[in-house]
Amino acid sequence: MKSKKKLIIALSSFAFVLVAAVVTVVAVLAATTQTINSNVSVSYKAQEIAGTVSAKYQVLNEEEKDMTVDGTSAGQKTLTYDGTETNADPAKTLIPQGDIVLTRDNNKVVFTYTFTNTGDADYTAEVVYEDDYDASAGTGTEDKNMKALAYSTNFAGGTVEVPAGQTVEVTITVEIDNVALNAEFSGNFAWTLTGHQD
Repeated sequence: MKSKKKLIIALSSFAFVLVAAVVTVVAVLAATTQTINSNVSVSYKAQEIAGTVSAKYQVLNEEEKDMTVDGTSAGQKTLTYDGTETNADPAKTLIPQGDIVLTRDNNKVVFTYTFTNTGDADYTAEVVYEDDYDASAGTGTEDKNMKALAYSTNFAGGTVEVPAGQTVEVTITVEIDNVALNAEFSGNFAWTLTGHQD
């Protein structure tokens, strides 16, 4: 009988320790519940131009024609810039129009360039005409008997602003000065797009 009493005392002691341990754990958990505020501000400033460039031309009294981006197999009509440098492939930044033949009645051609801006910052589109004639090398075609390039009114000085989220269209007109004389015009309209970052 003596040994039975000892066993009961031992079980009671074990039960007390177990309850005490549970209470202690609960107390510790309750003490570690806290409210923490973590203010986070993440920003990104786009460094490249995002948008599209396309071109077309129309000879006087004829239908308008799209100019196709060189270096594309599917006859792509638009250059697209997605705000990264990876798509600035020099082989795909040429928009040739092919040979254009003017006549006495159809004596001028109008080139139309359309710029869209899908980014958050404005950019400037600037063009410089580069004659491909090199007299010393005997290459290219000497421009002659053509009126000076006539830019659209929003394109003064060969530069136009393309605001964020907008589309801007500009035209360049090339016209025969004297229909009694032969005329030649050959070169490159070299565009530079420059983004404006704050």
